[in-house]
Amino acid sequence: MPSESTAELGAGANWIMLLLIFCTGWLASVFVRPAMVLRVDVIDALAGMLILLVTLSSLVMAGQGCTRATINTAWQWVGFVIFFLWCRQLLRRPAAIRAASAVMLALGVGLTALAYYQYFYSLPQMRAEFSRDPDAMLRAAGIDPAIGSPERKLFEDRLHSTEPLATFALANSLAGFLAPWLVVALGIAASARGSREEIHASNAASTPRPREAERLATSKAPVRLPKPVRLDSSWRVVLLAGLVAVLFGFALLLTKSRTALLAVGLGLSLLGLSRWPTRWPIRFRWQLVLAATLIAGVLAAATAAGVWDRQVLTETPKSLLYRFEYWKGTAAMIGDHPWFGCGPGNFQHFYATYKLPEASESIADPHNLFFEVAATFGVPALLVFSVLLGCVLWRWLPRYGFFSRTEAAGADVASVPKSSPEAGRQAAALTAEWTTTPAMSQTMYLGALAGVALGWWTGFVIGMTPDPFLLLCVPLAAAFLAGLHPWTERGRLPLTVFAVALLVLTVNLLAAGGIGFAGIAPTWWLLLAIVSNARALPSRERDLPRVAVGLLTAAAMLLVIGCFATLYSPTLRCRAKLDEGEERIQARRLGAAEAAFLAAAAADPYTAEPWNNLAALYHHEALERANEDSLSRFQSAVEQVLRRNPRAPTLRKQIGDWRLSLFARWGDDHQLQQAIVAYTEWVRLYPNHALGHAQLSLSHHLAGNDDLSQRAASEALRLDALNPHHEKKLSQQRLFNPVANSEGQRENAEQIVRRLRKTSLSK
Repeated sequence: MPSESTAELGAGANWIMLLLIFCTGWLASVFVRPAMVLRVDVIDALAGMLILLVTLSSLVMAGQGCTRATINTAWQWVGFVIFFLWCRQLLRRPAAIRAASAVMLALGVGLTALAYYQYFYSLPQMRAEFSRDPDAMLRAAGIDPAIGSPERKLFEDRLHSTEPLATFALANSLAGFLAPWLVVALGIAASARGSREEIHASNAASTPRPREAERLATSKAPVRLPKPVRLDSSWRVVLLAGLVAVLFGFALLLTKSRTALLAVGLGLSLLGLSRWPTRWPIRFRWQLVLAATLIAGVLAAATAAGVWDRQVLTETPKSLLYRFEYWKGTAAMIGDHPWFGCGPGNFQHFYATYKLPEASESIADPHNLFFEVAATFGVPALLVFSVLLGCVLWRWLPRYGFFSRTEAAGADVASVPKSSPEAGRQAAALTAEWTTTPAMSQTMYLGALAGVALGWWTGFVIGMTPDPFLLLCVPLAAAFLAGLHPWTERGRLPLTVFAVALLVLTVNLLAAGGIGFAGIAPTWWLLLAIVSNARALPSRERDLPRVAVGLLTAAAMLLVIGCFATLYSPTLRCRAKLDEGEERIQARRLGAAEAAFLAAAAADPYTAEPWNNLAALYHHEALERANEDSLSRFQSAVEQVLRRNPRAPTLRKQIGDWRLSLFARWGDDHQLQQAIVAYTEWVRLYPNHALGHAQLSLSHHLAGNDDLSQRAASEALRLDALNPHHEKKLSQQRLFNPVANSEGQRENAEQIVRRLRKTSLSK
């Protein structure tokens, strides 16, 4: 299910609740079991400060934007940081890191299979069905089928786009998820062979010495020895990981995400340097030839299949220019809200005020990791966030160097001279790190399977039924896990691979954004936890006393209660009633629909959606019969919507359209004046939107305000001239004009505005 819309829908409520419950249980086990400890250092303290700043921003800005979106997004960010803190505690052994990596790669396999299914079958089939009966498909999707409507145009643009989405709403999000795990897959393929010395050392350690063998023979207790590593088994891992990397790479090409491809290119270069850092100039090696052949083959296949065209490259400067426009508007927003930002979940509504006239669209995030943190939570949160990243970087670079080949939380025999007295102890330590109990990997696999079931249930709850093809993706992912299982239990992977993967995703987030998306952000926080643990300095870590652990457990319990009361319970109960109301409307049972929407509003007092649905219902009644009761209920519902979401420009436009249609139906001048008020607020919140000024000009003209109409028309034409995007021009859009005759209905927005300005000037 698309995770980009969790701010409004609260789709991640059950995930956050489970995370908090499990974390509370783990803290309680640490508190009651003396053998368990909780180790923290400055990175954990900085993450805790970030949680406090996120909470402070949400409390201060909750009433100034969309209240429900603020609550949902704040809990999501708290979940991200707690997930990071918990991963730092749990992923300290290489075996756990390998198991987690295998599960994430299996998830990528399933998503990639779905992406191929969409690209080669389902999307072409949908386009063919749309060409046969477009109105039927639009009505089934709940979209206005009128030709020229913005909703229809957006639907058609998305339908005719060839980029696969998998379970995301944007192709860039799919690319952002696949990019770092492509690097990890290549790292597994490059490291699976290992050195013969390491493999022989592991096999020698798995064979008991004579005295040990005699003791084991007389012992009655079951003893499990590490299985010998076969020299030919690593080839299977190499081929499997290499095949997955190729599949990921071709799927990346299908998304046409320039940022992700650039980041992956940088990652591949660094990965190559990490494998051969001391052999420049690189000698002729068959691995390089194979890698170059694979890359050339993937590019040739993409070109032959028509995946790539000239626009992928020629449009790159224009795409970069768009980013600068986004960042310029975001910088102005940060300047006006430096301390607490706009608040979680409010960026799109606040950004409309600062959007440049030449910018292409009103974006939901600034397409930059650091701009998003500063604009959402404020400059202090950005400073804490930057210091946290700086601490991780400081541990990595100066002490060990970027191209170190040390494995996670373990030693690397290859980095120790064979004549060193440490070589024997290092070999024994490496063998212990390679060995893992089956329970660890099996528990991770079962957790992944439970996550699939939970994700499927979540999709049904929020009304986004998962694609049935995902049922076939689960066996594919399971088969991949089975094939990679030997590496998961006794493999190795240098920490540099995770550092490169983290860098790849960070570069992608710097230009594509997505750190607030639940489908991408957990990967970033997971990789950050692994990298930060890799260089943990025991002298800088502290074991928290039992009292502190008990206080953290109590705080976690309070978080569980708070999340249940403000996110989980109201969101799910409200969603159930909203779905019931929509079903009643489809059945033309308007009274039952009204009752369901009122129940939804009572279940969640912070969301505007039930009141928006009630306003639409009462507006429909007021169009049929203009009595005081229906108009009063409509007015009350509109006030409730605005109280919960005062900064949404699209909401102001909708209210203005409702008022204008009531004026056209009954000739009520009060409704016309209220429409002017709504359109004026639309323009105030979205000052550089030419269509808003054009609609305001029309409403002033209907009210006889010729001077104001001429002024708004001139501003609309000025902004339209500054906009270089053809599809955003007034000539390509239509105004809402229920008063117009059939000839006026055929006019586009530019024609109406020019006519209004000419009429006003003549008077």
